Amino acid sequence: MQNIENKQSQIEKIIEEYDNKLKDKNREIEKLNDELNRISTSSYNSGIPNVISNRGDESDDFSFPHKWALTCKRMESSIYLEPILQFYRGVINSFDYFVEKPKECEDNERVNNAYNFFVNQFERSGGLKNLIVNVTYNALVYGFCFFTPKLEVVYAKAYGFKGRLDGLRGFKYYDPSSIYRFNFDENDSDEIKSISIIKSRKEIFNSLYSDDGASIINIDFDLALAGYASYGSIEGDIIGKPFLYSAYSLWQILESMDNSFNRNLKNIGEHSFNFIANTELNDSKRKEAEREIRNFVNNGGGIFISKYGKIEKIESIDANEWYNFRDSMLSALFKNKGVDIKALGLNKGATKSLAELTQDNAILMASDIVSGIINYINNSFIKRYFDLNFKSLRLSGECDYFRVSHSVIEKSE
Repeated sequence: MQNIENKQSQIEKIIEEYDNKLKDKNREIEKLNDELNRISTSSYNSGIPNVISNRGDESDDFSFPHKWALTCKRMESSIYLEPILQFYRGVINSFDYFVEKPKECEDNERVNNAYNFFVNQFERSGGLKNLIVNVTYNALVYGFCFFTPKLEVVYAKAYGFKGRLDGLRGFKYYDPSSIYRFNFDENDSDEIKSISIIKSRKEIFNSLYSDDGASIINIDFDLALAGYASYGSIEGDIIGKPFLYSAYSLWQILESMDNSFNRNLKNIGEHSFNFIANTELNDSKRKEAEREIRNFVNNGGGIFISKYGKIEKIESIDANEWYNFRDSMLSALFKNKGVDIKALGLNKGATKSLAELTQDNAILMASDIVSGIINYINNSFIKRYFDLNFKSLRLSGECDYFRVSHSVIEKSE
């Protein structure tokens, strides 16, 4: 009797410990759900206690993902991104989605009951198609990430420049782990003044520094609507590069550039003057640069490119040349993520009719995207859910897992 009571006491103790652990886990889950709800909100400042400093601050692990996700959410309505997203949503919605079961199991009553249970569960949750379309659409919003090129800190001597100059290079997407902190303007919480980047000196500076420790470098940004961004921690002259390396949203820049280009070419020239006025050029060099820009604008030019504080090259371009340049740049960016914007035919931004999109290429691309999403669902959720409810079918050899599949052409009954 005593032995039974001892065992009962042990069981009760185990149950109590389990309940306590379960409560802790539930609290963790609630906390994570709160964080996910912050990310999914459409309000830019929601869930961010300090909108000036608490974005990517090293003391808060959640603030960078929030900032990133909220930025993605805001960019849904971009005149560049929104047509692509909605077009793809329509293509993805045109596919047929279904749950497959092994053909050899079609006459097995237990398997059919399990299959019907799966299908009904999807219907109860709004339908399989609705689920896949929404998951894929959100994957496009949060996963395509067309927004910010990679920031790579390099010592300016790599370009042959003299003096202590830090610059940026790279035409890739940055790794968020390299971001140490966003530094925002005190008067405008949406304006980035600089980004602090952490880089291992062993990676880049091994030939210039004796230690292998990490280095925190502040990159200062100055964006002009002319499609020109200056950057760098600079003593003396300014290193100038085209807009491609800006920390601002790529799509926001493209909109500004197109608006400036379409509105008035001379406005772009004025931005050029403003930039030149803030450089360290001496008077004669500045006057020479201003004269070149004035002649350039008067002759119908639009965009200028300079380097190291002086005008190196001036290009006179018309609208078609501008769009060709911009689209070739976009193609390079998109291909980094497996997307070919040329296949979409979406040149000239939102002015291109969606009816002119290349349907065949877009369908193939959308099908590939959906396949990736479905494979993930099959290899994670479906397997776990099947084993949770019908593991005996698999262990008895009656049926392996069901699988979600899709068809570009509607599946015939």
